[in-house]
Amino acid sequence: MAQFSGKGKERCIYDSKHRHRPGPDRKHRPRLGPDRKHRHRPGPDRKHRPRLGPDSKHRPRPGPDSKHRPRPGPDSKHRPRPGPDRKHRPRPGQDRKHRHRPGPDSKHRPRPGQDRKHRHRPGQDRKHRPRLGPDRKHRHRPGPDRKHRPRLGPDRKHRHRPGPDSKHRPRPGPDSKHRPRPGPDRKHRPRPGQDSKHRPRPGPDSKHRPRPGQDSKHRPRPGQDRKHRHRPGPDSKHRPRPGQDRKHRHRPGQDSKHRSRPGPDRKHRPRPGPDSQDRVKVPALPRRRFHGFH
Repeated sequence: MAQFSGKGKERCIYDSKHRHRPGPDRKHRPRLGPDRKHRHRPGPDRKHRPRLGPDSKHRPRPGPDSKHRPRPGPDSKHRPRPGPDRKHRPRPGQDRKHRHRPGPDSKHRPRPGQDRKHRHRPGQDRKHRPRLGPDRKHRHRPGPDRKHRPRLGPDRKHRHRPGPDSKHRPRPGPDSKHRPRPGPDRKHRPRPGQDSKHRPRPGPDSKHRPRPGQDSKHRPRPGQDRKHRHRPGPDSKHRPRPGQDRKHRHRPGQDSKHRSRPGPDRKHRPRPGPDSQDRVKVPALPRRRFHGFH
């Protein structure tokens, strides 16, 4: 039976298959880390781990009735006969996954220069490949493990190189007929005077040019934080207390699009000071004298 930690009755759901796993701290292991309980699929942390096999770190050692017992010696009665059905010792012409290597007429033979389908890279197992790890086949969205990876483009490591009909082909050379004509519609090579997002910078007569002294978007004045909101004054309810999380601090994932726009009707405008003309003056109520209890 499985060895438990002695904390009450626990259901022995992994008794027969996983009875050789380490015992008392099974429940408090990370679910998908390198020490997860029953690891069935490889992940980004299995680069330098031995392959799944009888010598693997977390595989149970084969018992007397195990199908995966080590291969018997040369004098054993249970040695499998040589033949095409011998799974555990591949013949010449088979790879280590016991699949016949593709012949010269095979459709699945990888051509030179392409990404080899059947090459086993670290962290990739055919059936149980993680869906969102760093080595998934067709990665469409970035994740937390894509910090130092180049952007999606023709120079990315695992992208298919563009063919003759690809929309994302690299920009043609100076003598190409397909070079885009110079003009305002040329998106992929910004002209001088355009920033990296291909929007023209405002000219001297532009309505959208911030004037000095106003609430300039691109150059905050003193007394404003970097998201152009006035810092809370001494009478503000929204002044963060020490030790709390600052509400108005720009954390990653907060964009200026989803914050209240400053204006005369904004909800969280800073409260006016004690001498401000905009401060609502409450009329003083007449004091009632105490006439005793009746």
